[in-house]
Amino acid sequence: MKILSDFSDVIAQGFTGYTERVCKHFGMKPEVFGSCFKKHLPTLWDLCRGKMCEMAFWHELAHDGREAGVPMTAGELRQLFHENMQVPMPGTVELYKRIQQYPVKAVRCSEIAVGRPEIVVVSDHIKEMVPLLHQWYPEFFQMVKKEFWSCDIGAIKADPLFFKTVLTELGGEPDDYLTVDDAPQNIAAATAAGIPAIHYENSEQLEGAMASIGFGFAPKADN
Repeated sequence: MKILSDFSDVIAQGFTGYTERVCKHFGMKPEVFGSCFKKHLPTLWDLCRGKMCEMAFWHELAHDGREAGVPMTAGELRQLFHENMQVPMPGTVELYKRIQQYPVKAVRCSEIAVGRPEIVVVSDHIKEMVPLLHQWYPEFFQMVKKEFWSCDIGAIKADPLFFKTVLTELGGEPDDYLTVDDAPQNIAAATAAGIPAIHYENSEQLEGAMASIGFGFAPKADN
């Protein structure tokens, strides 16, 4: 079985807590930044599809911030996001390490999929940041067998092309996989492609959800 794991907000914080970080830095109200950011969501998805460079996105967002009376700069917004991406989501990497020590005995339709799970990255992300993610999370990428980035495919996970590409390249049946993602639209896209999925909330919830379908875990390391 292959675990198709999201990266942002599952392995790294991504946009989790990013608004708070920006608002604290610039002394602005969350609703002001939220309004600016929401306006640029279509631009963000184009960035993740590889249709524009990273700094162009931050410049557009900073411009709207200044229009709202906040002296943002593209460099500061980018730096704050990069700092956020270097903060791991608690426990997920350790959970993936523990699951690789036990054979999978997960229910797959009427059968049992037996074997050690493989970790595959499936992520909507910024092209310029992918090499940095490898630098920041070497322990995680040592476990990864294959990577699928939206910026390389030219489609985000909500696009039907994304999971179609994953299934075509990796082969097998859709229920040979398990998707782990924090975004409802990505869960919907995976299940529409026939791939079972777990909506990630935190590592404890993920472990419980995986255990409920038959995954085994090595004991947690003593602190």
